[in-house]
Amino acid sequence: QRFIKHQNNQSTMPDSPDSDTRQHDNVPVVGRIRSFEKLVEPKRSMSLLGVARVDDPDAVSQTLAEDVSKKAFKLLVTIYQMDSEGETRRYECQVGLIREGSLDALTVRPVTAKHNIANARVEGVLEQFRMAELLIPKTGIQKHVELVFQESGCAYTDHNECDVTWGQQVEHSTLVLHSSSFQRARDDFRCEPGQKVAIVIYSENGATPDSALAPPGYTQEELERIYGKANQINILTGVITEVGPDYICYNINTFGGCSGAVVFLLDKEQPDSVKPRDWGKAIAVHGGPHPSSRSNMAFLLSGYGSN
Repeated sequence: QRFIKHQNNQSTMPDSPDSDTRQHDNVPVVGRIRSFEKLVEPKRSMSLLGVARVDDPDAVSQTLAEDVSKKAFKLLVTIYQMDSEGETRRYECQVGLIREGSLDALTVRPVTAKHNIANARVEGVLEQFRMAELLIPKTGIQKHVELVFQESGCAYTDHNECDVTWGQQVEHSTLVLHSSSFQRARDDFRCEPGQKVAIVIYSENGATPDSALAPPGYTQEELERIYGKANQINILTGVITEVGPDYICYNINTFGGCSGAVVFLLDKEQPDSVKPRDWGKAIAVHGGPHPSSRSNMAFLLSGYGSN
């Protein structure tokens, strides 16, 4: 059965705000999640691998870790609350850049989870999409690049479709885009349980006990050990546990604000189905928690799933 069949008994209220609230240009910045993300493997611990931060340094080479650390981007979404005297709020999630073509004819498009840019009713208030901005991590400043998505303001409430949306081509320096974007996996690649994957996250809020659905008693220090600190780029690794027609499940630890991150293949201790040419390639977009199992999940970028 497809994952979406399991969603029929889930609430049609796709998102709820995180408890962590910060200020950005005098506008509250809060996370927006379909439902609570899951802390799956609490024994993982963030550590330095060269200049990269990764929760399992044995799962990835230093070269790949440092390369994907250049590809983490926060998506800052502005929404207009229609039923509350026009209040505007912002929330953070993730966005990836996917490149196609050669260096001479490079096309780069942003991709994120569709529920991040959808109109929705949250806690009884109708929220209407207004704007999405990509934030580039830089020392001292953050550069904002407005993105235009094909399905901005769509009605995404019952998860009866793939939770992936593409944006219009990004205009920027070719060399910059080449180094900060992912390439898709080959057309004939197929996902299988046991393949090692990861996401790379840049979050201003970081993980909290609420946004990670942590067991009672977890401190903020323990969550930083597992997920890394806020305002840092952190690589969260795992293994595929289930493959469907258009989705995969895995044991990557995630938290509210991770949705939209690109899922890519790791380069160490992979099964024979993952070739060296597949290492670091993008296969999916992180969507959130699986509704009926102890795992998180992503929707595939292409036909990489089961028949």
